[in-house]
Amino acid sequence: MKILLVGASGTIGQAVEENLKTNHEVITANYSKGDVQVDLGNPESISNMFKVIGKVDAVISTAGVAAFAGFDDLTDSDYQTALNNKLMGQVNLMRLGKDFRVNVVAPIFVKETMAMMGMDTESGISANDTAKAYIVAVTGDMHGQTLDAPDYL
Repeated sequence: MKILLVGASGTIGQAVEENLKTNHEVITANYSKGDVQVDLGNPESISNMFKVIGKVDAVISTAGVAAFAGFDDLTDSDYQTALNNKLMGQVNLMRLGKDFRVNVVAPIFVKETMAMMGMDTESGISANDTAKAYIVAVTGDMHGQTLDAPDYL
């Protein structure tokens, strides 16, 4: 399969790529590096990415910019960035890439990110284990499903 992986440089994205690249052609997309660059906060950039890469069998997104801090510590700008990029970026990626298979993976907090933030990692799952749900979402025969990452351990 020819698979577009948006957010390939992130913690989950790297694990997804590592698990897919031996059996599939993976095209990586990121904000500033990868096979193709994309700004999820800009619908024109998303459209251009799809024009550049052409037909693919599946699209995976593990991307999105958002600040991590306490509720009262986030600024209006932090919230706006997350809304424009993480929320609307995902919406526009799906809206503009609607001709591809659509399944949703619902990850939980990733242990590597929790450790980086100095949090207790007991309640999280590893990026590699999270990647398993993404692999099933792309290689399985379901369509229009939401896959909870912990169910695929």
